[in-house]
Amino acid sequence: MGKNAVKTFIYDDSGASSVLVIFMMLVLVTLGAFAIVSANANYRLSRRAVDWNTMYYELDARGEEFLAQVDMVLRAGENVALDYTIDYFSKIDTPTELMPKEIFNRTFLEISNLSLTHLTLDQPYSNVYNIYDGLEAIGIIIEMMIMSPDPSYDECGILIEIEILPANHVEVNAEKTEVYWEGQNRYVIKSWYEFQDLAIEGEGIEFWDGTLFF
Repeated sequence: MGKNAVKTFIYDDSGASSVLVIFMMLVLVTLGAFAIVSANANYRLSRRAVDWNTMYYELDARGEEFLAQVDMVLRAGENVALDYTIDYFSKIDTPTELMPKEIFNRTFLEISNLSLTHLTLDQPYSNVYNIYDGLEAIGIIIEMMIMSPDPSYDECGILIEIEILPANHVEVNAEKTEVYWEGQNRYVIKSWYEFQDLAIEGEGIEFWDGTLFF
C-alpha cells in the first residue's frame, strides 16, 4: 500500500437502531401502562357513581314510603278530629267561645302527635315534637333519619324534616262540613337530603403524574 492510499471506514448503524427500538418500546410500554391505570381508575370511579345513584334512588324511595305513611296517619287524624268536632258542637246548647277550628286543631294535633310518635319508634334516629304558641300547640315537627338497609353503607341515609300544619279553616254546620288547609297540604317538607359515604377503606385511586420511569 502506497503513501497516498485512502483508508476506508465502514459505518455500522445497527447499534443506533437498537437503541431507538428499545427507546420506542419503553415509551409504548409506559403509555400502555398509563392507559391501563387510567382505564382502571375510570372504571372504579364509574362504579362508585353507579353505587351512588343506586343508593340515592333507594333512599329517595324509602323517604317517599315514609311520607305515604305520614299522609295516612294525618288523614286518619283528620277524620277522627272532624267527627269529634261535629259531635262536640251538636251536643252543646249554649254558645261557646271555642270555634270549630280550635276544637278540630287541638284534637287533630294531639292524635297526630301520638300516631306519628308510634310510627317512628322503629327508626334509629327520629324526633317528633309540638310547636307551641303560648300553651296551645300550633304544629308538629318531625325530624326523621332513615339509614340505608345495606350494611356495607352504614353511613348512608336520608334526612327528612316535616312540619305538620293546623287547619286554616274549619266549618261545621247543618249545611256542610269542611276542613281547609293553606295550600291544601296537611304538612310541608322543610328539608330533604341524602348523605352518602361510599368510601372503601384501604382502597385508593392513583393517577399518573406524567413521570416516565426509564
